[in-house]
Amino acid sequence: MNKADLINSIEKAQRIFEEIKKKYKGIKAYLVFSSPLGQCEMTSNMQTILEEYPEMVQDSIHKKKASELIQNIRNLKQATDRTFAAKSKSDLNKEMDRTIKELVQISENLGVKDDVFIEIRFSALDYNIIDELRKDSLISLKYTPQTRASIRIVLGKISDFVHRPHECQFVR
Repeated sequence: MNKADLINSIEKAQRIFEEIKKKYKGIKAYLVFSSPLGQCEMTSNMQTILEEYPEMVQDSIHKKKASELIQNIRNLKQATDRTFAAKSKSDLNKEMDRTIKELVQISENLGVKDDVFIEIRFSALDYNIIDELRKDSLISLKYTPQTRASIRIVLGKISDFVHRPHECQFVR
């Protein structure tokens, strides 16, 4: 999935989440990308996704290069923190700026796996809201466990949102 499709999916998921927040006034929650391999807060920033949830990014030569650049940036930050000489710090900062610019360019070529879920994460649990949400047509009944023991609420896979109509009803 390319970045444009990802952004489209995020926008649709955010509209649905806004409907959920209107309907369930006391909800304290946010959206995440998730799979059994990891999770991160929902974002279209490919650098953030690659840093926090690299398994979400499709394998490619661009991913490999971007991962190397991220490691280089971490190393440069550590070196900058350990350096006290102004000239050395300045040189390290210039190198970090160049590396970040290169990372930004490469990040635009990254794609994401389309079987990743968009889920609601709760910052404060309200089991009454969770019970109601579990049955709500705004979420994916297909992917949301229908057991009271689970607090997992899934809006759908990001690929579901690419072709999902603009209205909030989930197509099953």
